[in-house]
Amino acid sequence: MSENTDAANDYALANILNERVINIFKLVVGYKSTPDTKAVNRSYVLLGHELQQIYDRQPALKEIRMPICWRVIDNLEQIHETAVDYAIETLDDYITQAADYGDEHNSKVSRLCILANIDQPVLTPSLEKLLNEADRNIDWFISELDKMHATLSFENINTPIITIGNTSYRLTSMRYGKTFDIVSYCFENFPDKFVALPTIKKHLQLEELGEADIKNLRDKLRGSHFEQGGPLQPFIEVSPHKIMIKKSTALTDEQIGSIKAVSKQFFSD
Repeated sequence: MSENTDAANDYALANILNERVINIFKLVVGYKSTPDTKAVNRSYVLLGHELQQIYDRQPALKEIRMPICWRVIDNLEQIHETAVDYAIETLDDYITQAADYGDEHNSKVSRLCILANIDQPVLTPSLEKLLNEADRNIDWFISELDKMHATLSFENINTPIITIGNTSYRLTSMRYGKTFDIVSYCFENFPDKFVALPTIKKHLQLEELGEADIKNLRDKLRGSHFEQGGPLQPFIEVSPHKIMIKKSTALTDEQIGSIKAVSKQFFSD
């Protein structure tokens, strides 16, 4: 707990602690599938505990009635476990009542900081350590979350782009032909769904064009980014008679390394 119990300092403390807690809450509840929450939950609980003590000793903070996440849910450990009825019901109610999870509440805290003419609080060594740990845990969680939700898109029709967080990787363009036609057709019309070989044959109009029949979809991917062991293999599931192109998937560090090795990197805004 902070040794400085001056009201203005407490307002500034509450403001920066609320920012961290809201950020953690949004990251955890914003996705159905997340990395291990143990570290960020530890920070969430410890920051929430500190906030409770600050609010208890400062009437102006305690009187803010707008909901904020740590006042509603004090532990994120079971937040994704549907078997825990109480947590889920509470979360559903809270999402309905306060979709911002506390941003509006913290704007009232920011107003108190302005009126008290304070920008940054004086931090004790223990609070500084707590905040630094929270920032490290948040950064790690975001990095792992980005890997779990990597996306595939195409630039200029035939150039694959893999986006991981705010970093994108541009691969060499795919050659026009049957392989590209199959991938682009499935990606544009049936993303994240299996497409059967007869449907693909009908789209390609092989008989009408007098072209060779396709008997094995997996064979058609050889030599492309999507082949077995290729950089875009995580974005595809294929058997001889059906194929699925995924717009988003989870990537391992090894798979990210394979993508980096054959691409140009750039950053999005």
